[in-house]
Amino acid sequence: MLQLLSKTQMRRSDWRITPQITAPNRITGWKKQLARFGVFAVWMLVWQVAAMAVGLEAILPTPLACLKALIAMLPKGSFWVAVAFTLGRIICGYVVGCVVGAVMGIAAYFVPAVGALLRPFMSVVRATPVVSFALLAWLWLS
Repeated sequence: MLQLLSKTQMRRSDWRITPQITAPNRITGWKKQLARFGVFAVWMLVWQVAAMAVGLEAILPTPLACLKALIAMLPKGSFWVAVAFTLGRIICGYVVGCVVGAVMGIAAYFVPAVGALLRPFMSVVRATPVVSFALLAWLWLS
């Protein structure tokens, strides 16, 4: 039988929404590490098979060839200079992008004409995958 309760008869626990309890993650400790190693091993195998399918080290080197080249470059000072220069360019690009984006966002918010001019561009940017921008930047800037 369905009984309707008035607000005074209703207890707080009757109308409170209780969160759903999900099952705990059962992979812990060494099993989690083994699972991570398994994922890493699978991707290394995929890379190795792809490199063997291509057959040209200049296009897609094997993981072992990359590891050997990395070990050979680590003690060289020119390697670390290149790493520092690359990190500097990444940081500089990030800062410039943040500043330009903030200025354009503020301008688009406060000046409706700027917002109207940027709206079609932003629609294209939102619809384009990020990887495409990286490839286009690489082609345009190199």
